[in-house]
Amino acid sequence: MTDHLWYPEVARSVATGSHCFLHYGAYHRVDEFGKVIHGELLEQGYNAELINIQGGRSSGATISFRPAEATDVAVITNMERLTDSPRALEQLRSKANDWASRNNRKILIVSRSPRSHFPVGDGSSLVLDSKDIHLKESSYADWVISEAEQHIQGIPGKAARSRGLAAKLEQAISDKKLPGAVEEIVHELSTTTLHELGSSYISWLDEWITEAGETKVPLIDVPEWMQVELLISGVAETDVDQNYLHLFPAPLGIGWQSGLKSASRRCTSAPSDWRETSASLFEIERIVRKILADSLETSLGKKWAKQVLHKEEETYIRDAANMATTVGLDKLANPLDYLTLGQLLDIAEKRTEGRTAGLNQRILADLKRLIPIRNRIVHMRLPKPEDLTTVRSTLRRFQLALKSQAPS
Repeated sequence: MTDHLWYPEVARSVATGSHCFLHYGAYHRVDEFGKVIHGELLEQGYNAELINIQGGRSSGATISFRPAEATDVAVITNMERLTDSPRALEQLRSKANDWASRNNRKILIVSRSPRSHFPVGDGSSLVLDSKDIHLKESSYADWVISEAEQHIQGIPGKAARSRGLAAKLEQAISDKKLPGAVEEIVHELSTTTLHELGSSYISWLDEWITEAGETKVPLIDVPEWMQVELLISGVAETDVDQNYLHLFPAPLGIGWQSGLKSASRRCTSAPSDWRETSASLFEIERIVRKILADSLETSLGKKWAKQVLHKEEETYIRDAANMATTVGLDKLANPLDYLTLGQLLDIAEKRTEGRTAGLNQRILADLKRLIPIRNRIVHMRLPKPEDLTTVRSTLRRFQLALKSQAPS
C-alpha cells in the first residue's frame, strides 16, 4: 500500500527508468532537502542515498559524486547550483553514468529549478538523460487536507493537488498557527513557485494574466518549451480536449495573483536573456548612431548637429550630457549617443543622409519594432520570452542588409 506516501509516483518512476528528473517546486514540495522522498524510497526497499551537490560553480571546481557501494538509487539534490555551469554538468554526467552503469543502479534528480534552467551545452548533461516525473494526485495529501478542513476555514477547493499546501497546513495545525494561516501560506507558496520557475515565466504570465486578463490560453500560444513545465509545476492545467491551458488553478486560488506580483519583485538579478538582449540592442543602437553620424558629417561637415537637430532634441542632449549651453554639441564624440532609439530613427527617416547610410524604409520599420523591447530593457523590466529571438534576428538582418549595400 502506498496511500500513506507523499510521493508514490517517485518510487514507480524509479522502478521503470534508470534516470529520473523531479522538478521539486514549492507547489509540490513538502520539505526543503528531499528527505521525505529519500525516506519513502527506503521504505519501498531501495538502498537510496541523498547526494547533495557541492562545488561546480567555478571553472576549476570538482564535482563530488561518491555514493556508497551498496547504494542503488542516488537521489541528487541541490542541482540548481549547476544551472549556470555546463562544464560541471558534463563532469557530473560522466561520474554519475559510470556509477549507474553497474548493478542496475538508478539516478533521481530532485531540483527546485525546472529542466529549462539547465544549459544544454554540447548535450552532455545528466538532466537531458533523465525523464520527467509527473506528479498527479496524492491520497495522503487528500487525507491531510480533509483533516485540515476540520481545524481551518477558507482552504481552497482541490487543495490536495498541491502537496506543498497540504504539508504547510499540516504544520500550521501542529504549530497551532491557525488564524490567517491559509491566506499567508497560499501567498508565500504561489510566490515561491513562480519565482523558482524564473523570470521568463513570470513575464509571460504577467502578459496573459495582468495585461490581457486571461487565464485560459490556447495551447498554440504557449511556447512549446514552457508547456510541460507549467503543468509539472502546478501553475497550469489542461482542459479535457487539451486545446487550452488553464492558468492559476484552484488549489492556490486568488493567492496566485498576489504571488505573481511578489515573484516579479523578487527578480533582482539580471536574467541571462536580459543580458544577451541588452548586448544585442547595444550593438544595434551603436551601429545606427555611427553610420548616421558618419553620413551626416560627410554631407554637412563637422558641425552637422546644429543644422540637423531641433531645439527640443538639442536641449534633450544637453540635459542628458550635463553640458553647459555655451559648449557646442560638436565637442561631443557623437551627439546622437544621447538620443533614444526612437529619436534616432525619426532623424534617419526625415534625412536623406539616413538613406545614404543604408537606413532604408524596410530597415527602419524593422528597427522600430524593437522600441518596446528596448524600453523594457533600459527600464530594467523583465524581458518577454520572445524578446531575445526578436532582437537577435533583427540584428542579423540589419548586418546582412548593410553588408549587401556596402561598395564592393
